Amino acid sequence: MAETWEDVIKKLKAVAHERGKPISDGTAQQVLEREYGDLFDDGFDPLKPAPEISAEEYDNMADLATLDQA
Repeated sequence: MAETWEDVIKKLKAVAHERGKPISDGTAQQVLEREYGDLFDDGFDPLKPAPEISAEEYDNMADLATLDQA
């Protein structure tokens, strides 16, 4: 089963939490919209399928998300 954007938000939040820098759903969504905005022609829909995202990319996005909250 393919991951949805909602699954990606949960996973991104988990990665950030593991790093000791918890983030909100809103912050995670903002990072996704910034990084993958070209995939949201009709706006962000958490139930739509998301592309495969590597562990390295999750790490990078978690870094971005924690910078956003600084």
